[in-house]
Amino acid sequence: MSNEIEISEAKAAKELAIIKKRELLKKSGQELLDNELPQYYPDCFNQTALKPLKIGIYEDIKAEHPEINKKIIKAALKLHCKVIPYLSILVAGSQRINLKGEVVEAVTEAGAEYGQLNIKRITDKAERAKQRKIDEAAQLKAELENPVEKPVVEKKPVIKVKPAEPKKQTPEPKITQKVKKPIIVTKKSTGVKITTKRPTLAFLKKDK
Repeated sequence: MSNEIEISEAKAAKELAIIKKRELLKKSGQELLDNELPQYYPDCFNQTALKPLKIGIYEDIKAEHPEINKKIIKAALKLHCKVIPYLSILVAGSQRINLKGEVVEAVTEAGAEYGQLNIKRITDKAERAKQRKIDEAAQLKAELENPVEKPVVEKKPVIKVKPAEPKKQTPEPKITQKVKKPIIVTKKSTGVKITTKRPTLAFLKKDK
């Protein structure tokens, strides 16, 4: 049992570490997108005038800035390209630009289709999240208006049983030895009183 608890705690700690790492990576990517990239490439990363980016622009940024973590570059590009405003400009025939803002190629039919599919995926996900919140709110409201009464459980009467009193021990009778009192016998011939032991019943019967 203890081994199972240790494994479960280790698994939970690992999952928590992964979540924290993702959040940190996303935050670093957002900072790169908001600060460094517009500074390095103002004609490419302009949020007020979005344009389709060249295919493989990640490789270009990585080559020019090897000091920037690769994962952070990917996170920044994901935040820039995997949003509805950017996906909406992926129209077949529109021009893609490089880091300097120069036109290098056109958006293909496949590229436009990719943009539309991702827009649908994002909107569907947002709609599901919205509907889930509506359902949760409705369920909470219903529970408040019609609270479910818990079944009353009849309590069985508790019968208290008095503990049996301990039996009084009868003290064993003390054996006492009766001391026979001596008898006084007077001899007729001399009139002298002589103290002798009390004879037993057998002795008396013998004399009779």
